Amino acid sequence: MKWIISARSEIVRNLSELYARSEFIQLVSNSRVTNWDILRDFGGIDKFYVCFTDDGVNGVFVTGHIEEVMELCRSEQVADCELVIANTCIWNQLNDKSILYELLKKHSEMKLWFAKQELSCETNYWLRKTNTLSDVGTFGFPTSKSERILFENRRKGFMVAIEKAFDKVSPILLPADYNT
Repeated sequence: MKWIISARSEIVRNLSELYARSEFIQLVSNSRVTNWDILRDFGGIDKFYVCFTDDGVNGVFVTGHIEEVMELCRSEQVADCELVIANTCIWNQLNDKSILYELLKKHSEMKLWFAKQELSCETNYWLRKTNTLSDVGTFGFPTSKSERILFENRRKGFMVAIEKAFDKVSPILLPADYNT
């Protein structure tokens, strides 16, 4: 599994949080975690941290803002993967579906899971599906609701824990997709 974390300060505030994420990844994947590498943009700015686990899962677990997840899903970073787990907000209606459609262009059997969303009331009373990172105390870095559920279910096996902690995105448009 490839693990990609946004380098933005709202996601990783310092190196101790990044190392705490390594410990978390080791616990939930039950696999050795490589050291973090840095993915930079063309201007040399740190965009993402990336590490790997040797757990036999051909996928990518992305933690970042929705536009970063969209960017990664259009890139070669996920081209050979069978699944993507997006620890991010859906933010705009059907963003999850549009990402899945992009992924299906690369690999017709691609699976996408999105973090469990909470409804948030933004300025001008817009309702949005969000996935706020909070609860720093337990793990040493801000976690999403889905990350906490993943940790709770880690002993059931990685993919079972993913299925409990994240929502699988269906390629079919359902009435529930329009209820926000």
